[in-house]
Amino acid sequence: MGLFRRDKKVQWQYGMMPGEIEVEAVGEKSYQPALEALCGGKWTEPHGCHDLPVRAWLRREPENKYDSNAVQVRVGEAIVGYLSRADAEAFQPMLRALEADHIVGCCDAHIRGGWDRGDGDTGYFGIFLSMPEARADVKIAVS
Repeated sequence: MGLFRRDKKVQWQYGMMPGEIEVEAVGEKSYQPALEALCGGKWTEPHGCHDLPVRAWLRREPENKYDSNAVQVRVGEAIVGYLSRADAEAFQPMLRALEADHIVGCCDAHIRGGWDRGDGDTGYFGIFLSMPEARADVKIAVS
């Protein structure tokens, strides 16, 4: 099974969404091992934390038993979080339209946080997406 359960003869393309607003993914606490692996471990310096630029892609998950509007946030093959319920609902029309044209919605993102300074001073990783406002006239660069 591939990334999308679709006809394998269909060629999927990536559509880069313009960054207009920062959207914080939710549920990252469940995906800390994947985020830590992407960052190469926890930040152990006395000050600072990770701020790793990555390319994220979004996958609608209508079969999700908790929310039929759920949208996975992925980096590479790893699920690293979800759009919030409100963001997932707002982006459904755009993601459905892209999907109908066999385009996967992608965006620039940053993995932030993830430190371990010792003595219990630790922080979780989070992922922040640079996305467009949810509207119909967004121009998507396809590659």
